[in-house]
Formats: sequence, structure tokens, C-alpha cells
Amino acid sequence: MEHVRAELHAAFEIAADPDRRIGTIDLLAPAERQRPGGMEHHPGPGRDVTGEAVSIPELFARQVQRVPDATAVVFADRTLTYTELDTASNRLARLLIAEGIGPERIVALALPKSADMIVAILAVLKTGAAYLPIDPHYPTSRKEFMLHDAAPTLIITTSHLHTTLNTPTTPVLNLDTPTTTQRLTTQHTTPVTDHDRLTPCTHTTPPT
Repeated sequence: MEHVRAELHAAFEIAADPDRRIGTIDLLAPAERQRPGGMEHHPGPGRDVTGEAVSIPELFARQVQRVPDATAVVFADRTLTYTELDTASNRLARLLIAEGIGPERIVALALPKSADMIVAILAVLKTGAAYLPIDPHYPTSRKEFMLHDAAPTLIITTSHLHTTLNTPTTPVLNLDTPTTTQRLTTQHTTPVTDHDRLTPCTHTTPPT
């Protein structure tokens, strides 16, 4: 399962630094690089040892089962185990689903490099949606172009960074507000399933 850990690390590296060249990211775990044949024995990005295509959330779920208490994320003075990262991302994923996020949707992530960024990436992927990383340090004109061009369904950011985005019509979820924190605590921590992702939101008309 070393290749699983390597591929998860590579995926998060790409998300955290969208300007990084793909060729500079190593998809091989150290043990695999030392094997005779090296790449010949590696199943390739997004595939397991059988050669089957596997999503990042599936690869991550396997790691949670194998090493639940192992360290998954370290940033500054914050550390998350695989179980803690799984729990946090499940809660955020369910909140996103409640906001209408799912397959064929795009969520913009205007967040600083942090543990919360990793939680958000994983949560979006668990909903079946795609994510658009936006570096807060990008020039305003570039951020505006990316948001206009991608037309995301939702923007995940912070209350401070929200003021740097010109998004008058796009819904915004500020992760650091008391309201969001409270909503997250009410979400289930169980794994997100296809049923969760594909269940449409229904709106009922109040009785008259």
C-alpha cells in the first residue's frame, strides 16, 4: 500500500500548488523506486495493484482502514491522523451535499495552504464534484477570470479572504464563521456513499 500513500501525497501536492509542473512530482514510494524494474511494477496513478481505476477517496478510505491512527497531515502546529482527516472531510462533504454539491459540479477553493485546505479537497472529492484551487496570492484579475471561466457552484474560503473575491452572485461558504462551525458539528461522520451523492435535494412549499 506504499503506492497508495504516495499517490495521495502527490494529489495533495498538486492541489496545494496548482502552478507546480506535474513532472516534478514523484508518484513512486521509496520502496517501489528500489524495486527491480521500478516503474514496470508500479500500477500507475489512480490504479491499484490489479490495474483497476480507483478514485482518490477510495484510496484514502483504504489508508484509513489500514492505519487509522497514523499521521496523515502536519501543518504548522496542527496534526491530523487518518481517522481525524476522514471524520472532518466526511462532515464537510455532507454539508456540501446539503448545499447542492455533487457530481458535475465545481467548487472553488480559495484557501491558504493549511490542514483545512486538505480537508476541503478531500471533502469535495467525496461529494463527486471537482475542485478549482485558487491561490489567495493571485492577482485580483486572475482570480476573477478563473471564477468567471469555471463558473463554480460554490466557493469555499474564509471570512478574511472572502473580501478579496469579487463574487456577487456565487454562493460562498466561509469555513471560519461560527455558523459554519456549528453546522459542521451536526453532520454525520460516516462515509459518504453513492446514495448520499445522488440523492437530490427537495424543497417543499410551506402550507398556506
